[in-house]
Amino acid sequence: MRLPVEDCNGNILQDHGARGWSISVASLGLRITDATTTGTHAASPDADPSGFFGSGHFERTGLAFSDEFEGALGAVVLSWTE
Repeated sequence: MRLPVEDCNGNILQDHGARGWSISVASLGLRITDATTTGTHAASPDADPSGFFGSGHFERTGLAFSDEFEGALGAVVLSWTE
């Protein structure tokens, strides 16, 4: 789903998707062995292929474990200002 994004003058910007997201996935009876942003817009600017980050960014992705489940967590903000 794409939502309209407006610039500071109220103009609708086309072809802009999510600027940030978070996700959590749990597994029952399966093992998640890796969680990565490689090959996505959230990949590091130094990666090949590089991701898209604006002015300032945040990305944390990793595995999560508890006594009851195994899973993966991810949180991304592509830009704080754009």
